Amino acid sequence: MYDLEVGRVLAEVEGSSRILVQAPDGIKPYLGELLDALSRVGEVLLSGSHAWGGCDIAVEEARRVGAECIVHVGHHGPVRVELPRDIRVVFVPAYCRAGVARAVESALDQLGECERVGLLCSIQHAREVPRAAEIRRREGVEVAVGRAGDPRMAAGQVIGCDVSAAVSIAGKVDAFLVVAGGFFHAAGVYAKTGTRTLALDPFRGSAVDVEEYVRRKYALHLDALCKASEARELGVIVCTKPGQCRLAEALRARELLERAGRRARLVVLGDVDGERLANLGLEAFVNTACPRLSFDDQDRLGVPVVWVGELEYVLGREISEHELREVF
Repeated sequence: MYDLEVGRVLAEVEGSSRILVQAPDGIKPYLGELLDALSRVGEVLLSGSHAWGGCDIAVEEARRVGAECIVHVGHHGPVRVELPRDIRVVFVPAYCRAGVARAVESALDQLGECERVGLLCSIQHAREVPRAAEIRRREGVEVAVGRAGDPRMAAGQVIGCDVSAAVSIAGKVDAFLVVAGGFFHAAGVYAKTGTRTLALDPFRGSAVDVEEYVRRKYALHLDALCKASEARELGVIVCTKPGQCRLAEALRARELLERAGRRARLVVLGDVDGERLANLGLEAFVNTACPRLSFDDQDRLGVPVVWVGELEYVLGREISEHELREVF
């Protein structure tokens, strides 16, 4: 299913006696070949924790078990993280071997007279972007491939907190096609650009317009924002993940809440989930961790959670002025 670049990885971990491997949950079942190969170099430990992105590198786990190297699977590189000097980190994008032809053909049926299309992808499908673009061009459609502000990201690549590749061409296309499993990446593109966006899923060979999905999420989010604006006692989430720790922003948010007569408590968490939040007994939370958390996961969190960038609405700005692009 995935190209784990075993040969390259073996060369990069050479000399390591203990290696920690981390990967997103969906890729973990496909790591067997890589784990077996690495075991010929040194002792291999597989992290059972979530791996949400290049912001979530298991540095402390590695230090705790004495690993000299982290093999981080599923992401292109570090995101807002300064890599440690004492632990080698090897990134493995895990390029998917599933083709995109069926999904692109499904999109063709839906787009009709659309003449200009923006093509985007998650890192797993970056190798398929030229193929998808060629299929579209054969149909007489103009294809644009956006570029992110981060030069380490591939052509057309978007991640949860960075859809700048889409923003860079938003005014030049009639629709976006986002090659990725599920709706997560496509939802971020639609939320930030307001441009028609289809999620192309190579695993299912399908293309789905995400507008309805995003609008349902947005309705839940506005409800959470309303409840948070009425809350008197709030938690401000401080995340321990290397690229999601925004302590200065959390302290500032607490100060603003307290100035407004609210009680605010700093809450330190690794993974943020509904059970942990419910146990704290607070009415609502301001999120300074992953910016997508308070939008995509509101239905599973169980309590109102809003992004720190939306704090002005909690403090009194009219929620009727809120726009979808502000959710992260």
